[in-house]
Amino acid sequence: MTFKTNWLSGETGHTAAHNEIGTALNAYAATLQTSGALTPTGGDDSAMVQDAINTYSVVNFGPGVFRCSAVTIPSNRKLHGYGWATQIYDFTATDDDQNGQVPWAVPEVFQLTENTSRVIISDMAFTGRHLSGWTNAQMASIGIRGIACADVMIKDCLFENLVGFSVHQEGFGYNTLVKDCTFRNTGNGLNINGASMRQVGNYMYHCEGIECSGPGSTVEGNQIEDCYTSGISVGGSVYQGRGMTVRGNVIRNTTGASCIGIALGDGLQDCVIDGNIITGPGVEYSPAIVATVGDFHGMKGIVVSNNHISDYSRGIYISDENAPGLSIQDVSIQNNRIGYEADTDVDFPIVIGVPNVLIQGNFARGINSDVYLMPTAVSTRLWRNDIRADRVTVSEGATIAAEPVIG
Repeated sequence: MTFKTNWLSGETGHTAAHNEIGTALNAYAATLQTSGALTPTGGDDSAMVQDAINTYSVVNFGPGVFRCSAVTIPSNRKLHGYGWATQIYDFTATDDDQNGQVPWAVPEVFQLTENTSRVIISDMAFTGRHLSGWTNAQMASIGIRGIACADVMIKDCLFENLVGFSVHQEGFGYNTLVKDCTFRNTGNGLNINGASMRQVGNYMYHCEGIECSGPGSTVEGNQIEDCYTSGISVGGSVYQGRGMTVRGNVIRNTTGASCIGIALGDGLQDCVIDGNIITGPGVEYSPAIVATVGDFHGMKGIVVSNNHISDYSRGIYISDENAPGLSIQDVSIQNNRIGYEADTDVDFPIVIGVPNVLIQGNFARGINSDVYLMPTAVSTRLWRNDIRADRVTVSEGATIAAEPVIG
């Protein structure tokens, strides 16, 4: 397409700026060169792929297995595959490397460096070999490095049998969207830090789940099954998460040492956990939703609402007891359904260890107690919950600001 640059004075549709706009658009269009479909060589394809990405703004990958490592993607690039028939194979990790490997020693397959922006990666499969000894290695299929990377979209991709992270944004960036991707048998899963990050509509199986921290970020509509440690983890780092939202996710059977459904960590403010379905493995002491503080910041303004929780020892667990000097403030727990009528799947539906919590409109059925107030749970407000009078346990030192209304 060529834009008109010879408008005449008085011509219908002409404005004073049209010629200048047309010239600028033509200059931009000339930069959008599109490659033909790349074909794998059968050997190391890194140099071929790097050359194409350096030359073309839009790079198309044909079907086949591309063996790649340490390919750097500059700004203003679109990489598009032939669906999952395009495989980007990480061949750098071997059985001999997994013992004693230092962090960051193995490069990402695709990497974005500091200040890279406007990148789209879509419709391809990132594959490798799942080596159990590498589950803590800090490498990734797509690594977003340094600060100020912005406007990155990764969509409709498969990440399978990988070590380390599938997608890892290490430095503080802006507007990364990971959408409609599938993650199966990956090491550390999906880890995105920065402002206005979005992980939407992804499917995850047998990996570490989603980790996200940063203001205005959203984790929504993901399905997470048989993952380990935590299904979703937000906050808990130096990147403070004001205005984060975790909504409409389905989390089933989280495994590992802690078996957490959704973990809330340091620095969260005005955070909403809403409308998630969390089904646990039934492991003793494991919580479906847990909020604790550690080494960086406290939390303030946490809303946990409209979640459906089953098969967990602890339903919703909020406590700052392990972090003297840091606190969790302004917590409301509203309209959640925790457990079933039979009382057989949740031990303690709601456990509170911070002051001034509002517990309102919840349905709770526990084996031992519907609501358990730790000694630090002073001035707890219970209002219009469907609980039973003998199922509220008040530890010495805890106080109730309003008596519960029994449903």
